[in-house]
Amino acid sequence: PLNTGSSLGEGTKAPLTVLVLEDEPDIRDLITTSSLIGAADANIIEAENGDKAFEELQKMLFAPHLVFLDLHFSGKKSAFDVAQYIRNMPGGKDTRIIIATGTPDKLTEDLTAIADDIHGKPFPLNAITSAVKETDRRIKGLSLGHKKKNLSAFSQTRGPKELEAAAKVILQVLDE
Repeated sequence: PLNTGSSLGEGTKAPLTVLVLEDEPDIRDLITTSSLIGAADANIIEAENGDKAFEELQKMLFAPHLVFLDLHFSGKKSAFDVAQYIRNMPGGKDTRIIIATGTPDKLTEDLTAIADDIHGKPFPLNAITSAVKETDRRIKGLSLGHKKKNLSAFSQTRGPKELEAAAKVILQVLDE
């Protein structure tokens, strides 16, 4: 099933969508069980490596609103691959990407350019809280015109079956 990711229409109840890409289970749990993420009624997508993140992202109609991205993990897809893919998804230019690293000296120029924030590991709780609050506030303020632009970009990059599935999801959300 397709995940709608970002909100679809004015006044819809689509929740904040958060991707947590972290290979260390304790840190992933710290982020996903944050009380603020729960209070925001967030749709949380967890991935332990870049390959799993790509699987999840390919099911989504729009980019997630917020991404907590570990810098180093196993798999063929790198942190840069994941971040770049998200930026190219409909709505991805508005996605807030936060990178966590235990080795800040290993950050490349490409990654620092694509990230919105960079933190040491483990993620400080105040950084999680702040990111969720700010992102939730921002997505609630998106205009209908902005959302139509995202739908237009989506329709230009997907096939007929995906467009039909997206139309069904949109109609369901609009009926709520």
